[in-house]
Amino acid sequence: MRDTFGDATATIADTRDIEVSGLIRVEVSRRSRTFKAPAVLKLRVKSVGTDKFVDLCTVRTGDIGGQSNQYWLARGLPGTGPVTLRVEVIDLGSGGPTGNAPYTLEVEVASSNSPRAGRFGRGTNPNPPTADKGHCELVTGPKRPQARLEVVRSMVVAPESREWLRLEYITAGRNVYLQFEPPTESKAPATVTVKLLRKGSNFAFESSCTQTLDARQLKGRMLLGTSGQVFGGLGQVWRVELSGSGYAGAQGARGSIGVKLLREADPEAALSASSNFDAGASAYVCHGTSGRRTMPQTGVGVFAQSAMLRAEVLVDTDVVSTAIQRKVVEHLLRALETWRNGCRQCRVENLLFVEVNAQMYWLPQAATMQKGDEKHKSDFFEVRGQRVPQGVYEKASGQEQGIQSICLVPEKTASDGILAAQRMLRCGAFAGVNSKPAPKMRLTLRPKRTACGDDPNIVACEADYELIELNLLDYSFRLLDENTPPIGKGKRTVDLFHVVLHEVGHWLGIGHIDNGGDSVMASTMDTSRCIDSVTADAIGASPTATKTSDGRPLAFRFTSRQ
Repeated sequence: MRDTFGDATATIADTRDIEVSGLIRVEVSRRSRTFKAPAVLKLRVKSVGTDKFVDLCTVRTGDIGGQSNQYWLARGLPGTGPVTLRVEVIDLGSGGPTGNAPYTLEVEVASSNSPRAGRFGRGTNPNPPTADKGHCELVTGPKRPQARLEVVRSMVVAPESREWLRLEYITAGRNVYLQFEPPTESKAPATVTVKLLRKGSNFAFESSCTQTLDARQLKGRMLLGTSGQVFGGLGQVWRVELSGSGYAGAQGARGSIGVKLLREADPEAALSASSNFDAGASAYVCHGTSGRRTMPQTGVGVFAQSAMLRAEVLVDTDVVSTAIQRKVVEHLLRALETWRNGCRQCRVENLLFVEVNAQMYWLPQAATMQKGDEKHKSDFFEVRGQRVPQGVYEKASGQEQGIQSICLVPEKTASDGILAAQRMLRCGAFAGVNSKPAPKMRLTLRPKRTACGDDPNIVACEADYELIELNLLDYSFRLLDENTPPIGKGKRTVDLFHVVLHEVGHWLGIGHIDNGGDSVMASTMDTSRCIDSVTADAIGASPTATKTSDGRPLAFRFTSRQ
């Protein structure tokens, strides 16, 4: 048996049961070059026909890791037949700075006579750890020994007088930290409520903790959110929600709170350059079967019947520069990728191509074809899964080999999906044919309120089937690139990606979903989170709903509190 004892800490033993006989050799090792700590190894045996384990030996090793990266012992077992050997390991270094390899302990057990305990076999954990949704606590430094903290996100929260909200997605390991810079102004914001949620093994977000703090009392301390059982190791996605009730003082309050989000970095690896979207678009997909296509079908919405979307990003050049406009296009493309990744019933060719401001983009990864034969037509073949990297849109001229391969498929051997792509590209069976143009979206960013009403609580509006308006008068839109200043001069700051993701959902045919869940299609930002299962099943399945029941356009509001 060779296995990683990753749940071993200084107080909790990780355990395996295996069947062995004769002479055994037990080796405990740690692959880290820099971290070292001792371990406690306890061996117990249970003979056939008995119910109790008998102690064989207990040893405390020297430091394991670094130059002395292993410890081993050999023991003869009682009797001549097979016995059950219980291996218990306590790691006095508690898994080192990350709690993951190479800092965790590995144990190898070899037996001279038993074929059931070979080098590559696995033991059975008789006491598997229970699911731990985690907890919060205030700490003065890293929780793990020798951990090095890395700043993932740095922000300044400057709320209005009554309410504010900040939603962040980051990747981290078992622990995530929030460090507050207490305000110096006596009337600065004080009360902060923090919610920490991690993406669990079912790919839905599970709450780890909720805690309300007084930011003025946090000098020299950090809020630690931790989870005992983390799926995905250092690449675990966390959702951090920050909200507050306003200022500690009376009328005329001012000031802001500085907030840093930190994670434990691997000391043996170079510090990673964290972007504001290092969690990836998959962070906004929170249903258990994300990425898996089931029952692809052609829905009734225009989106579900098209392989291409045309879009225009229209800006007020006095407010938005050409460089910032390009970043807005990037956010739009990322939002389309996210919706496509979250759709379980969409066909492969849906959103395969996007044309933004006359520039075409495509998804080469999704355009892979399976060549047909006498019984089957040529069709798209896309490898998708929860752990398969999501494709990203790339610029296209139309001369790419993959696009030309689509165009060269003969009509009689082309599937409906390939014909749909040829129709949008006006090639192959549709070369020279004046086909119906692809559906169109217009995204406008101007310093004025929207067609949904003269209400400062409205962040964005789907005015009609084509037009999406963002309110740059009352809101500033924060980009994913933290080095880029927000768009707009409004007092309230919101995430551009979050708003665009919601508005694109309307264009895909989804109305507001106010069911108390996590749907990104909730009508207010304080309840809108991600593409959950209800939202995923609605993509392309319903006719476009661009108006409320009383005939007004769909407004995306900042808060449900008026």
